[in-house]
Amino acid sequence: MPKGIRVSNADRRTQTQHGVTMLELMITLAIVAILAALAAPSFTGFIADVRQSSMMGELAGDLHLARSESIKRNVRVLVCPLGAGNTCGVGTDWAVGWVVCYDANDDGICDTTVGNDPNPIKVHAALGRTVSLVGPAAPIYFRPVGTASVLAAFVLANSSSVTGGTTRVTTVTPAGSVTTVKQ
Repeated sequence: MPKGIRVSNADRRTQTQHGVTMLELMITLAIVAILAALAAPSFTGFIADVRQSSMMGELAGDLHLARSESIKRNVRVLVCPLGAGNTCGVGTDWAVGWVVCYDANDDGICDTTVGNDPNPIKVHAALGRTVSLVGPAAPIYFRPVGTASVLAAFVLANSSSVTGGTTRVTTVTPAGSVTTVKQ
């Protein structure tokens, strides 16, 4: 520094300090770790809830697809649990997956593929091991006018303790409407 120019102590401190100390860094990391540990359980529950909502959204979407295909094709369209060979299965366990297929001859069985018109229309794979999806034992079918064969309810429950026992219920009315509610 040139002679005769005075620099205050405050100016010297700001000129000589660079970065953060190791102690400041460790305290900051400890605070971040504590906040992350507090937020993790609620975030895990949120993720499980979103997954459950997504699964029921897929089922509702496939039921809407079946209804619209029945109207478009002017034939009966089935929705049933997934069986061997991507055909209709039996039982109330819909967590194994489900099939959307057309049934033009009204025999309750998916028709065979004709030309470039594939059947089944859609196959949904099995859901995860931590959920159970219970639905009607008989296939649901939509008529060409868009009405459903029965009043049906699907109940999705998560066996994980993270969600706090929430379930979602999707119902199909005889008029053909599909609704999902969280319980």
